[in-house]
Amino acid sequence: MAKTATTLDVISRGRAILGIGAAWNDVEHAGYGFEFPAVRERMDRLDEALTIIRAMFTEERPSFEGRYYRIEEALNVPRPVQAGGPRILWAAVASSGRWKIAAKHADMTHWFPLGLEMLRHKTEVLERHCARSVAIPRPSSGRWRRRSWWSRNDTEAAAS
Repeated sequence: MAKTATTLDVISRGRAILGIGAAWNDVEHAGYGFEFPAVRERMDRLDEALTIIRAMFTEERPSFEGRYYRIEEALNVPRPVQAGGPRILWAAVASSGRWKIAAKHADMTHWFPLGLEMLRHKTEVLERHCARSVAIPRPSSGRWRRRSWWSRNDTEAAAS
């Protein structure tokens, strides 16, 4: 996935964003013949995958050995155009223990529409986790700032 995102970054001249989540559609998995493990395992796999992806964006020949995945002196050439690689967009309906992964790896988040109050709550929880997280530094700007935006209507959105 890191190589694919890097290729998109190169051909888009540095405009790629890698959108990723821990999967939710069991029917889709069954249709493709993929296993659909429990949420905890999917989150653990996502954490490892994002660790590898970020390393491949930022290091010359990274190695990693985890429970599910491993790489050894992996090559990612050509290098990403964006410093630190394409931004990572976390797409999720996260709850308790899963916020740490978003805080650790994501540059941006996308929450499924659950109402303004729920969005505010999720944003506050994520911001608390980000404050405690040892985030991956972005070479272009030090620690990457995570922000959330919401609006009540189109007029408010246009003004922001």
